[in-house]
Amino acid sequence: MNKISTYLGTLLILQLLLAGGLFASSWQAEHQNQRRQPILSFDPSTADRVTIESSSESVDLRKSADGWRLPDDESAPVDPEMVRNLLATLGTLEVGLPVATSPASQEQFAVGEKTFERKVKLYRGEETLGTLIVGTSQGLGRSYLRAGESSNIYVAALSLHQLPTESESWMEPKDEVPEADSGETAPPEDPEGP
Repeated sequence: MNKISTYLGTLLILQLLLAGGLFASSWQAEHQNQRRQPILSFDPSTADRVTIESSSESVDLRKSADGWRLPDDESAPVDPEMVRNLLATLGTLEVGLPVATSPASQEQFAVGEKTFERKVKLYRGEETLGTLIVGTSQGLGRSYLRAGESSNIYVAALSLHQLPTESESWMEPKDEVPEADSGETAPPEDPEGP
């Protein structure tokens, strides 16, 4: 009897391991095949205006013949690399399944029409290419977000620091100009101290 119960116990453990392995592999295959899709469908090279707003500030970036500019700041030049990076990020931003779909969830995740962390609008001339509403952080470098008119809320790799609303953050860096030599030299420091 003892030999039979050991044999049956071993067989039960093997069956449980086999069932667990089959469940894990089917779950993994289902989630790996989950179709990821871009949240915004636009060609980054066609955008000629980007607006980014928060609850307290906004910035307007416009493309002109001589590069990107800040029309609100005396047409100051914008760092072209920052704009290229932003447009590339938004153009390739992919999402999986939504984490929420109800209008009530929009306020909870701060992706509503009036409650949001950032609202990004992309234009070509007067045509709106896309609107992305970015909400609260879901973790390091990830945020809740929603595309314009959609009620689907997603989590994606986009952080608020990539979307500054201060004009100064977008301005082209100025070359450091060394101070003119006044002809005076500082006395050498005493290595032994005062």
